[in-house]
Amino acid sequence: MGSIMAFLLLTCGLLLLLPEAVVGGACVCPFIYNGKSYSSCTRDDARAMWCATEVDPDTKEMIKSKWQYCTNKEYGGNDIGRPCVFPFVYEGQTFNTCINKDSGDYWCATTRNYDKDGKWSLCADTRSPPSAGCKRQ
Repeated sequence: MGSIMAFLLLTCGLLLLLPEAVVGGACVCPFIYNGKSYSSCTRDDARAMWCATEVDPDTKEMIKSKWQYCTNKEYGGNDIGRPCVFPFVYEGQTFNTCINKDSGDYWCATTRNYDKDGKWSLCADTRSPPSAGCKRQ
């Protein structure tokens, strides 16, 4: 019982130390952080990839505490985060990377032929092209 209580206290204490990251928000690109412009996730000042989720509309400066860690796996879609399959066919055209056609979000087919199967996932924020995962502003 004591070890469970210690674990819970430690976990709660660590959660209080974490910065206020936005969970589940979309990366916004481009964004400016410490005077530098980014068009995708970055590792600057952190051990893991992250991105801005909200920026000042005029300056593109990242709003403090409005960020999230970037995903490195596909998620969502109608195929519930199954990995991308490249190349894939969409509207009769072959694609070798995530696309944002008909959507603001980058997505990929999870089978070789989207036209036939209609299966897709949202792309990992860290997947090419550099702006994959970012909503353009």
